[in-house]
Amino acid sequence: MIGKIAKGALAVCVIVLLTLATLELSIRLIGYTDSNGQFLIFDRTLPPYVVPLARIESELQEYFNNKEAVTLIPDPATGWTYRPNSKRQDGTFTVNGAGLRALREYTMKPAADTLRIALFGDSFVAGDEVTDEEAWALLLEQELNRAGLKAEVLNFGVSGYSMTQAFLRWQALGKRFSPDMVIFVFQAENLDRNVNVFHQLYWQGGAVYSKPRFIIEDGSLSLVNSPVIPPEDLLDVMRAFDSHPLATHEAFYKGRDASSPIWRMSRVAGLLYDTFSHLNAVVAPARVYGADSERGQLGEAIVGAFAADVASSDATFTVLHLPHNIHFRAFHAGERAPWQFLLDHIQDVYHFINAEDFLGVEYTDDSYFQPFAHYGPEINARIAEVVSMELVTCIQEDTCQLPRFENTSDIWK
Repeated sequence: MIGKIAKGALAVCVIVLLTLATLELSIRLIGYTDSNGQFLIFDRTLPPYVVPLARIESELQEYFNNKEAVTLIPDPATGWTYRPNSKRQDGTFTVNGAGLRALREYTMKPAADTLRIALFGDSFVAGDEVTDEEAWALLLEQELNRAGLKAEVLNFGVSGYSMTQAFLRWQALGKRFSPDMVIFVFQAENLDRNVNVFHQLYWQGGAVYSKPRFIIEDGSLSLVNSPVIPPEDLLDVMRAFDSHPLATHEAFYKGRDASSPIWRMSRVAGLLYDTFSHLNAVVAPARVYGADSERGQLGEAIVGAFAADVASSDATFTVLHLPHNIHFRAFHAGERAPWQFLLDHIQDVYHFINAEDFLGVEYTDDSYFQPFAHYGPEINARIAEVVSMELVTCIQEDTCQLPRFENTSDIWK
């Protein structure tokens, strides 16, 4: 009996080993190693993960070859910004002399009888993929004027920004224009951008710059990579990335999580590791974005710091939530967002406008979005209409404090 059991166990072991060997050979034959030295199978990277040096070097070289013409330029305080007096999107995206998307220039101080509103955020604020005339910032100004308010809207949005960069743009540039109202736009992807330092590791083909990010130390926000590492030094940093102090703050560098030699020995083990890591993030998103996560805690802390700094400048603070198309569809499918705690907190503490409440299910259709998932003209127009309505109500009911105006009747036509 014992002999039969032993033979059976041995047979099972042989079958398992042969199966694993076949899988190992198949993965090695199907997969490939790219120019960066990274092994992939079906476009999935398997450990050991490497810094994509060849790609980064190529992107940096392209930048250096065209640095006098690019419209997204490095900025020591925020990582990058728009080149003043430039045009983007084949001339349909105009940047004024201060680096704002605008068809005109603005004085540093607003007129005595004009309400000045400043918008901060990423490409959903800047209005990527629509023309100057279609972007909701300009349409909001028009809507407010039609409603009888003497108002101007300054667009400080910049493509690819995190919440951190939006806040720093307010501190470095925005407050110098003395706005009466500041609208910070929350877009959930920026929770990921908040934990990124080197943009090339987050988004292939994006800005070839590094960016500042906040960390939480002893319960307070602390800024790292500020001023940012300039493009000229980035390649040297990447060549010795494992030993660089900022590597520990880069959430999109997976090398340190899978550096064991076992991954070079077994591609099967690497595939299992990568699959498990991916499933863990999908199955338990609250671990990534919930109240106890770094992303969640940073998001809450940055909004709080932003609001406090705006209040110290005698301006009123509003948060506008603009959902990405995939999050918008999930909302209408009845799914609870893993960062819902943050939206609930913002609604409880600050003046909050949630675009999800005003965009019906019909807007989930792909025709309302541009090729890179930004809002098309129809949604831009709807956002302008909704925000105008909310701000007019806020001012009329005196729930938005406007310290510069003793009598708000001065700003009505």
